[in-house]
Amino acid sequence: MFAPIAGGDPIAIEEGDASQRNGAFSPDGRWLAYEELSPNGQGEVSMRALSGQGGRRQVSADSGSQPQLAR
Repeated sequence: MFAPIAGGDPIAIEEGDASQRNGAFSPDGRWLAYEELSPNGQGEVSMRALSGQGGRRQVSADSGSQPQLAR
């Protein structure tokens, strides 16, 4: 969940569990990158558009953690 910068109620981006963590917003505010743990406990980095369109995309190839997004 995240709270919009302009105020208002928190918005659920993805239903999930505690295996999703370390979220980072893109500089343009359109994407959220985050770490999620696979069933074997390995971290992977995924991204999701904040518009709600398109679903989750895994962007790490062979593990990843603490995503940071640049311009």
